[in-house]
Amino acid sequence: MLVLNSGKHRSVVRGYAEAMPKKEAVPDTALPTFETLTKPWQACLSLAWEAYCAGSLPIGAIITDDQGKILARGRNRLAEQHEFSPHLPETPYLTGTSTFPNPDNGADALRTVRAATEAYGVPQQLLSDNSGSFNLSRQGMVTALQRHLATLGCLCISGQFRRPTTQGKNERSHQTLQRFLDAHVPRSVQQVRALLIEYREYYNNRRHHQSLPVEMTPAQAWTAAEHRPSNGTPIPQGNLEARALAYRARANGAPQPAGADVPQEEPQHTGSGRLRTLPDEIVIARQNPQLYLHGKIIKVPTHLVGRYALILSEAEYALFDVRDGAESIRFPLPLETRVLGRYVLLWQVRGARIRDPKPAWTQKHLAYEAEHYPTQSATTSG
Repeated sequence: MLVLNSGKHRSVVRGYAEAMPKKEAVPDTALPTFETLTKPWQACLSLAWEAYCAGSLPIGAIITDDQGKILARGRNRLAEQHEFSPHLPETPYLTGTSTFPNPDNGADALRTVRAATEAYGVPQQLLSDNSGSFNLSRQGMVTALQRHLATLGCLCISGQFRRPTTQGKNERSHQTLQRFLDAHVPRSVQQVRALLIEYREYYNNRRHHQSLPVEMTPAQAWTAAEHRPSNGTPIPQGNLEARALAYRARANGAPQPAGADVPQEEPQHTGSGRLRTLPDEIVIARQNPQLYLHGKIIKVPTHLVGRYALILSEAEYALFDVRDGAESIRFPLPLETRVLGRYVLLWQVRGARIRDPKPAWTQKHLAYEAEHYPTQSATTSG
């Protein structure tokens, strides 16, 4: 497609070159040659050919004034390397989302990842948290998922302990998905699965992602990105075990086994400088399960007792479990509650979310927000 835009009237002239069968042969003299075209059309064709040679669809565009003077020019670059391309390989494209009736376990994780790799190919590396379902190398062990992907030439890597922002994009995606599910209130595993399919189709194909250029959808970015899949060469199982033992040796302060390929720890990614350089460690003790913020003492459910990395931004307070990197407590800032005293229950904090909430906690929190923040509650429920 060739596009011409004239000055005042903004008229658009489109020329299409298609190979279509003709009922009658057209004399060569009736077809214009490149030399007989006007300068703008020649430039348009040249740009289209340049786009085609670079691997993109052959589309060129020229803007002229009333006298035919070229004011601007451009061409299609979607399927090639360009100034935005460093972001495209990390496209926020959802390749595998599933739900199962059993709690987090290795068998379901393996089933989900296997379906994703069969549909989209095997990557060179798979980044995850340090849960027992995905990757236990940093705890000196090897999971079934690690062994399976190694046979396909894919190395499983994980974020550092106390550095949950290593896989921060994934954690943020989970938050968006959780809000979507909360708004629809599914009642069964089958309903959750149907909602996941609906969400993934909308997220990938119809929602313009703010991290992508020119209002691209994740599906468009995935198509445009250059993919470098695994070459299929299996990774020896012994290498996985040596890697796990090296992590364990490092944790114990012992010399690392010879030949162990353990990467050096990278500094925490701080996301445009808004996060702290190193997160504070928060300890929620069983004898006194509470948080301290803005002069308030926030009472926390006892099942959240543990050690957490604090990720604090201008708009959000979040705690991540140092054992597996999972988000456990989150609420927006500035802290907002209708409680006037110093002591606040966490379910009385506007927008609070916790890991594995008990039904009673969820019921009290929803009732509290419906009473004190009815507009927001109605929006979330819809």
